[in-house]
Amino acid sequence: MTLAKQLISLCFFHNSPVNICPSKRLLYKTTLVYFVFSLALDKLFVEISDGIAQTLLDLLLAAIFIAVLFLVSATDDKKVRFLQSMIAILGCQTVITIGALPIGYWAALIDTEHLWIPVYCLPLLAFWNVAVVGNILSKELSKNKTCGIYLAVLFFSASFLLSSLMTVV
Repeated sequence: MTLAKQLISLCFFHNSPVNICPSKRLLYKTTLVYFVFSLALDKLFVEISDGIAQTLLDLLLAAIFIAVLFLVSATDDKKVRFLQSMIAILGCQTVITIGALPIGYWAALIDTEHLWIPVYCLPLLAFWNVAVVGNILSKELSKNKTCGIYLAVLFFSASFLLSSLMTVV
């Protein structure tokens, strides 16, 4: 199964991140694709320099957050699990971002009379993103789904807080 099929099935909760090949090269490629599509979506709402800074900050936060989780967890082969988690999370966020791009462009281009459709769709994609990341973390850490969702909410809350602090400065 190709990585794209694995990530799409992981986004629909049909796969496990353990099935992803833990390769540094694959992590670099996934990170690059995530960066490009995140910038394409950020370009709609913020300046490109702010989008680059936000995407780099999100990548750094994801790497630190996942590394700390595996350092304090009792899982075996932490390096392999770290690579699989990073590839799975960045890949799934890329898939969801690709789904959000048309909705984001629609919201940016339409008049205010029909704006309610994308306004309701984008938060649904955000909740789906939290559920997918929670699912990945619960499977990688061998915890229940509730713990994975809590960790995902913590991760996205930290990301939102750092983003808010960055816009103030």
